[in-house]
Amino acid sequence: MRVSSAALLLADQRTPTGGHAHSGGLEAAVLDDLRAVDVPAFLRGRLETVALAEAALAAAAVRAGDRRDLDALAVLDAEAWARCPSPPLREGSGALGRALLRTAQRLVPDSLLPAAYRAQSAGTPRPVAFGVRPQALWASTPRRRRW
Repeated sequence: MRVSSAALLLADQRTPTGGHAHSGGLEAAVLDDLRAVDVPAFLRGRLETVALAEAALAAAAVRAGDRRDLDALAVLDAEAWARCPSPPLREGSGALGRALLRTAQRLVPDSLLPAAYRAQSAGTPRPVAFGVRPQALWASTPRRRRW
């Protein structure tokens, strides 16, 4: 089965990953009196900082996954956690990362990389898990066991 990341993101609300259910700090900011007029600036800030760093980590995880390099994925985990100092955001990132890998394993049960990564990852941060996931979903040889 071939599934694009874009299709999975669009279908996210219907999968167990539940990425749509995590506000990335917006709810907490609103509770701390973020005004509606300031939401666009908040979102721009997230895009220019957190989203950019997470995209880079996900891209690096795709490359590490292509090489089946679990040591490189462990380094990326540490880098992801270093960029996420907030405990609630770490917890959310880990929960979403684990859910992404569960979904990948359900869609392509014979793919070994998500399970191997999950077994060695201390927290499974979402950007690294997002980069690992395509290895399971984009494998194109259905008859042989995929790593």
